[in-house]
Amino acid sequence: MTDIRGRGAVKALAEHFPQLCLPVGTERSVYLQTINDAYTAASLDHFRGSDGDSLVTEHTPAGDVLILTLADRADFETALSILAYRCERQDIPNSQGASMISGVRDRMKLTAEKARYLSEHPDADPMGLIRYLRNLERERLTSAVILLSTGAYSGITPDGYDEAEWLRISHTIRRFHECTHFICSRKYGHMKGVFDELEADTVGIYAALGRTDIPLLERFLGIENGVYTGGRLEIYADISDSLLQYVHDTLIRFDELIHGGMEPYELIPLMERYYE
Repeated sequence: MTDIRGRGAVKALAEHFPQLCLPVGTERSVYLQTINDAYTAASLDHFRGSDGDSLVTEHTPAGDVLILTLADRADFETALSILAYRCERQDIPNSQGASMISGVRDRMKLTAEKARYLSEHPDADPMGLIRYLRNLERERLTSAVILLSTGAYSGITPDGYDEAEWLRISHTIRRFHECTHFICSRKYGHMKGVFDELEADTVGIYAALGRTDIPLLERFLGIENGVYTGGRLEIYADISDSLLQYVHDTLIRFDELIHGGMEPYELIPLMERYYE
């Protein structure tokens, strides 16, 4: 169980993913050597760090996932460029405040597997170890990580909430939104479509508020009073009247399934019955 608060959060995650010690723009060859345990950089100077940072382990029905929250927007973009884009420079849109990154080589798992093999085969030659690692299931050497920023969810602050309260709510929505993507990718084999966004936003807002809110859920995607005014929805599909109707009808179906007292992740198998 991981629960680290403050400026040590990035350092703790770098024990799993040492490429975090590489600045954005690092040569691909150095990046590959680092993730394969052949090279270790020691500096995290390209991260500013904040007392608001945290690294926690979330236990989900699909397994554990590491969640790194970065209070500084520049740090979030740096971590995303390193882990998701392999140290390549990327323009991260301001609208992106979170990301679930799966299948990242985990040095702690790699070290553990090496130790296990060598304890069982003390006289093994180096090629034997290499063959062993190559034949392992991918999950034995990789982990998923969720990166979260700390701004207002979908860039909006609804009426009736002060800024500090909405920022706390936004963090909960992001956390459960990305964990829902993690669960759906592991257990149901899909993510990043319109349905997935509706599902993840519904779990997120239920976890944060204890209820659903169809107008607010639609607003997250850029829909107000049945009209698309611009927002996240166009990232996932071409805007049309039929798409707007699909969004509204799906959220109504979700709302009919949900009742108070449920745990947030209990919503997912119920909503999955509507996936097409």
